[in-house]
Amino acid sequence: MSGSGYPWRLAELVEASHSIRPGGDRADGGSRRVRWQPTERLVRYYTTLGLIDGPGELRGRTAFYGLRHLRQLLAIKQLQARGVSLRDVQGQLTGLPDGDLEVIAQLEPGWSSGPLSVGALLEEVSVDPEMTPAVAADA
Repeated sequence: MSGSGYPWRLAELVEASHSIRPGGDRADGGSRRVRWQPTERLVRYYTTLGLIDGPGELRGRTAFYGLRHLRQLLAIKQLQARGVSLRDVQGQLTGLPDGDLEVIAQLEPGWSSGPLSVGALLEEVSVDPEMTPAVAADA
């Protein structure tokens, strides 16, 4: 992850994804079986499958995630909303750079430095500053 820290515990990563893509339980698009709102359990499953990188940092038993993980999660959900199977999602996303993940996730240019900046997301998900490492601007 270039130039940024790992500001979120798993629950906060999930909350950040909900902040960016609020909505009901169902995804708009191809699959009616796909839930748009990811859960902690689902993120763990995606990590086990290799769809999302492992935690960027571990402190004790606490895992921390960053913007790349958020980009991966949003890209996965966007592809699933189009009806793409998890097997095909894995083939499409493995090894992609952050910019390509943002395109797939349909994130607006500058999304991570605007109203949905890391700082704003941290405030929105009520991150405990004692548990959060310093976050540099994402390059």
